Amino acid sequence: METGGSRQVTELLVRWRQGDREALDRLVPLVYEELRHIAQHFLQRERPAKGKSLHDEFRCEFAASQVKSGRALLALGKGAEAEESLLTAIETLRPSLDAELGDVPAYYVAADANAGMRDVAASQALETKDLSEKQKLQGKACEGYSRSMEFWRQIPNPPRISSSGFLVQSENEVASKHARCKRASQKP
Repeated sequence: METGGSRQVTELLVRWRQGDREALDRLVPLVYEELRHIAQHFLQRERPAKGKSLHDEFRCEFAASQVKSGRALLALGKGAEAEESLLTAIETLRPSLDAELGDVPAYYVAADANAGMRDVAASQALETKDLSEKQKLQGKACEGYSRSMEFWRQIPNPPRISSSGFLVQSENEVASKHARCKRASQKP
């Protein structure tokens, strides 16, 4: 039996599929809020599991979903919302990124989230006409790609697919974007 909330989501999905962009604008906050409720529920029921807690695993999965959401929002031209989603991912992961933990799945997500944050800055740099702001955003993009590379270096023999099963920007893609970013920031 469908609840009122799921019926509303279904209707918005149908409208979005039919080309109604406003439906997507209404759908994203509903889904995002539901994800937060689910995350809160799981985090309250934390149970230890073989060397890593369920909390750690869920934190990583939740952050990965935030990265996916951020990338989707950026593709839709919603840079501010993309940035917010990617920042949420980075903040969510922070406790898992201690080098002593060696949390490789978290490193994948952190590498992709940092690259995503800087894709946002690079996109904003392309859109701005103000030279000073453009340089500031290009610098921000370079920092993010550099930070992403730091996480890639902590992953032994990194494949293109993370251990959580999602496609991430490869180390080579991030390195290429970092090099382009550095060249762009050196132009007058």
